[in-house]
Amino acid sequence: MIFLRIDLKTNLSFLLVLLSIIVLAFIEGISISRALIKEVFIQGSDVQLIAFIIIALFMIIISTLKPNKLILVSYSSMTLGLIVTITGLFDPTNKAPDYIKVTEAVVGLILIIGGFFMGRGLKINEKDKEIVKEGIKNYKRL
Repeated sequence: MIFLRIDLKTNLSFLLVLLSIIVLAFIEGISISRALIKEVFIQGSDVQLIAFIIIALFMIIISTLKPNKLILVSYSSMTLGLIVTITGLFDPTNKAPDYIKVTEAVVGLILIIGGFFMGRGLKINEKDKEIVKEGIKNYKRL
């Protein structure tokens, strides 16, 4: 018999991280489109954010196919959140309007908090460890 365990905190954190990355992708997409039509130059911080957004999206795809890799999404979302928050608040070359900077900072904080709660929900407790040990013992008997 297979028991499914659904952790609501992990699922909500995953949803928050996914939505935050989508918001960031739209914000950075606007920067890319402006750079492509030669309206403005793309900054190094924008390139860095775009790279981390792509990495985070790649991690989400991996974790969707292999749920045991969800800890990677947790760590990459916290890293992305830290970079977005620092870039939004402290980067002097960021010429975005103030409301975009504030939005990036808030989304960055959501990414950090969501990644933290996601990673926290993935830890194995003592009861789960005992179940795994018992399963390994029974498997070795076969």
